[in-house]
Amino acid sequence: MAQILDRLLGLDDLTRKNTAVLKPSPSDAWSNAEIIERMKTAPELPDSMVNVGNPEALPWGDVYILCSDTVVKRCAEVSAPAPEATVLSFVHQHTSIPVPRVRRYVPNKWYGYLLMEKIPGKRLDTLWPSYSPLQKFLAAWTLRGYVRQLRQASAAYNRRHIPGPMSKKLEKSFWHFSTSKMTKKRSDYSQPSTPLDDSQPLVLTHGHIRLRNVIVGDDGKLWLTGWPWAAFYPPYFEYIATMSAADADEADHSWIKHIPIVTNGAYRKELEYIVGV
Repeated sequence: MAQILDRLLGLDDLTRKNTAVLKPSPSDAWSNAEIIERMKTAPELPDSMVNVGNPEALPWGDVYILCSDTVVKRCAEVSAPAPEATVLSFVHQHTSIPVPRVRRYVPNKWYGYLLMEKIPGKRLDTLWPSYSPLQKFLAAWTLRGYVRQLRQASAAYNRRHIPGPMSKKLEKSFWHFSTSKMTKKRSDYSQPSTPLDDSQPLVLTHGHIRLRNVIVGDDGKLWLTGWPWAAFYPPYFEYIATMSAADADEADHSWIKHIPIVTNGAYRKELEYIVGV
């Protein structure tokens, strides 16, 4: 059944590559100085905001509309291209996952500006409540295919240019979960005595799959955005990160039930370990 679904959704060939050509943009002719000047009055992209009612701005970079076909993400990296730019280029080159194409990276005094193509469509979190059970399953299954492609393509990546677990103890690489709501909810859990399995090969991990980071394109494709936390981790990290994001977003329970499909498995022991550290 899995093979049939993959074939029907075009996910059966993990080696398939993106072939779409990036269309020219008016921004291509603008100098870096002109782009920096235009950014002073550029409107914020509405879809870059978190869910209505949550006052928190995107902590990983604001997104603005530079022109009709180009958005700009403000990044912390000033001089060198942001890791997100490198990851997006790699994913486009080595997989068939629909991701925004990088147009340019413009360094500035305080920020770096990542220019990307603007994807016409709607965020999945705005559509998910109206989806039928079948639509939800097919969306999750499609994302599952994307995760499988990332793992397949991992061997081709030069890991010197992307973060990953750097500590001698793998557990210390999950420090950003230490203040999560999931950790607080489970603060009464005792620390597991069995350490994390560090024998599994590290794979390229999106690290931030959530409904609002998926755009249902006008072209019918599911576009995966929001790659600033992409890094090399054990396979179970995608599940932990996605569950943590769903908890932080107070996501619909039906999405949470589909996460094991998206991440190619439910790693409950590892999840319990991480949220308890």
